[in-house]
Amino acid sequence: MAALLNARDQGPPANLVLASAAHRFPEAFDNLPSRPPEPIHTEHPVFPAEAAQQAIEGTVVAKLWIDANGKVSKVEIVSATPPGVFEEAARAAFMKSTFSPAILNGEPVGSVAERLVRFHLKP
Repeated sequence: MAALLNARDQGPPANLVLASAAHRFPEAFDNLPSRPPEPIHTEHPVFPAEAAQQAIEGTVVAKLWIDANGKVSKVEIVSATPPGVFEEAARAAFMKSTFSPAILNGEPVGSVAERLVRFHLKP
């Protein structure tokens, strides 16, 4: 259910890992949605002025709680590099983003997804 944008390929593809785990532990996968949430509108974060002035770049990984209407109801910062610089900009952007909700048994359901945002200065 979690998706990490711009992730590098490390190890087997996620669908193979899930298929293997589902075969060994089918009860753990009974309530996984048949379709994960998909972005409809991705709000671009505002690059913090102080970070731009100091030429600081970084990344933020966030866990998003997406309700059955596709609205982000909660954002938890999982990691940030460097810490204390980009978290609030990422949180504000994610809260304004919208998704098509996850689907379980043909019905929209709330879900949790992980997203990565990279803060890069243009040359």
